[in-house]
Amino acid sequence: MVKESIKELREICQLPVYQTDSLYGRIFARKVSIYFTKLLLNTPISGNQTTFLFILIGIIAGAFFTSGSYWHSVVGALVLQLWYIFDCVDGEVARYRKSTSITGRFLDYFSHFIIHPYIFICMSFGVYNLFYDVKVFIFGFSAALSTVLYEIIEPCEYKAILWEYYKRGGSVSSKRPNLEQLTTETGRRFKSFFDIFIYPQIMNVITVAAIVDRFIPDVVIGSVKFNCMHMVLLFYGLTTPFIWIGRTFYIVLKKRVDWKYNILFGR
Repeated sequence: MVKESIKELREICQLPVYQTDSLYGRIFARKVSIYFTKLLLNTPISGNQTTFLFILIGIIAGAFFTSGSYWHSVVGALVLQLWYIFDCVDGEVARYRKSTSITGRFLDYFSHFIIHPYIFICMSFGVYNLFYDVKVFIFGFSAALSTVLYEIIEPCEYKAILWEYYKRGGSVSSKRPNLEQLTTETGRRFKSFFDIFIYPQIMNVITVAAIVDRFIPDVVIGSVKFNCMHMVLLFYGLTTPFIWIGRTFYIVLKKRVDWKYNILFGR
């Protein structure tokens, strides 16, 4: 049995990553996750096994969205919130058991590339089952693909950086890298805007849309009928392609990967 109090568990499991959490993670997810963590710490489950549980919860959340039922969508949105909470739990379990690893971090990162597009695809089937509008699949699959492409840009940057590092024989400048420089003034200025295209903001937009659809009737304009979930797919399906393409062009034109390499390892 775990003897530590919730307060003590927060210091052991959450304090090391508190500053890197999103605002939503700090004000909500971490407040709740520690109770699930304490429950799981009384079992033999490991951090990596918790990550697989976290993936399963995400799959279940998406399945609720497929039916088109408004109540099912609300349940799916709530399960999706639970999925995000368990995104905190796996690391907390690992930190308590002193079993954190690079493999565990990889598994956690990779799981996001499974669930994020999957949710948009499930939403597409749900909206189609409501309105029988096949065009919704165009927006849903566009949102799914573009969300992944936007999220893999940074991993691709660091893969290129590591390749260059090893190609140069692993030499590092004696100067300590200034990691704070990796976030520029421009990045900070636009960060809050671009956050809407990543989780947990996407998840929260979906949650609000599901709740609104349950209590507000569908909108009918002429022969066109739609609801909030329909509009969410339309918004992300139309905007996210421009976001990942724009960010890619910016990185290439400004040679941001070279700049990051020089910050981390020097010339």
